[in-house]
Amino acid sequence: MSAYRSISPAGRESCALLCRKCGARLRLPSEQPEVRCARCDTANPALRAGDDWAIDDLREVAHKAASYGELVAFAESLGIRERCAQIDLSCDGVRCAVSLDINSGSAQGLELSAQTAGFPKMTFLRETSRHVDVKQAGISREVQTGDAAFDAAVYVNTAVSDADALVVLSPPAVRAAIMRLLSEVSEITLNDSGVALSSHRDEPRCYAPATVRAQLEALRVVAGAPRPLSPTVVHDPVARLTLVFTILVMPLGLVSLIASMSKWEPIDVGNVVLLGLVIGLVAAVSVQPLLTRLLRGRSSSHTELAFARFATFVASPLFAIAFLTTLNGRLDRSAELVRDGKVVKVSWDDENSRSQVEVRGTENLDVSFGVYDPKREVKVGDLARVWSRSGALGYAWTTRPSVIFAKTSTFRER
Repeated sequence: MSAYRSISPAGRESCALLCRKCGARLRLPSEQPEVRCARCDTANPALRAGDDWAIDDLREVAHKAASYGELVAFAESLGIRERCAQIDLSCDGVRCAVSLDINSGSAQGLELSAQTAGFPKMTFLRETSRHVDVKQAGISREVQTGDAAFDAAVYVNTAVSDADALVVLSPPAVRAAIMRLLSEVSEITLNDSGVALSSHRDEPRCYAPATVRAQLEALRVVAGAPRPLSPTVVHDPVARLTLVFTILVMPLGLVSLIASMSKWEPIDVGNVVLLGLVIGLVAAVSVQPLLTRLLRGRSSSHTELAFARFATFVASPLFAIAFLTTLNGRLDRSAELVRDGKVVKVSWDDENSRSQVEVRGTENLDVSFGVYDPKREVKVGDLARVWSRSGALGYAWTTRPSVIFAKTSTFRER
């Protein structure tokens, strides 16, 4: 199976597109080279040329007044005489928005979007060496258009069928517009509600009217691109189940660790944690080839695999520590020991009104625990009692809350 996917544009099925002049939705029958708009009588080719994307009619629809000055020059070019945070436009019949990306009260760049329905979910990214590597390694697969410049510059992330993806990308103008936009932004997203660009942060040039108009031209071309009438999402149930499992595995591992520690926490927990880490990491390494086989073969495989690997390397030690703790306590058949000692160190937690104590005593007693002590009555030298068992794996664990006998009161571990 090739890491690259390509399909001949021959045999195109019927699709829809937006009129380049007025934005009306048009149905383009299969194999028909163009369709004429009944509203404005404009001919719309199936394969719009790569240099054909000028906007003939750019008009303000609404604007949102604000104190920011970044859009003043662009607003004035449209006849708007006040400061704006967002301007809604009609770009050859398609509703578009130019808005400031505001963070903590400051403008960080521009966000552009276009409203149009019917696109399958697709994301376009700048293709990096990482994308090339994962494709060559057979981890991820990506649709190829046959346009060498586009295929080398743009990574197409989508779950729809190859044929549906190629319907959107078939016109040279659409591919050229995507490449132009990705020279300014990092991501372009298509879905059933329209087209959105990630924030353009190249200040102050990004606010210049010429820059904004150029982006709007490219955005309008993408918004009018052909779209399949009934997009087909290619499902991989094995990959989906694997992802669901990896999403759940970290919280389940944490819950199991908390449950086991709350019941059988070893006195010297560090030794159990260290052994569990070693066992867990070995287990995580051993399952990596299986994860690769289960998740490979889609455009999002490399990101999903990275998450799955992270999840297993976090969760496996959690489960291993929880398993060792549970095994050590549940299989323990030793007699309960009662050991007495003295408080050798007290540290105060003012926020929680707790005293954290260290206790040393007979038979190698060396424990630390906390007690609720709002009046700070626990002192160094106070007597303490600890109940424990030796543990099935040799890790002693406390069987009930420890107690401190202060001069004024008795304090129980909590």
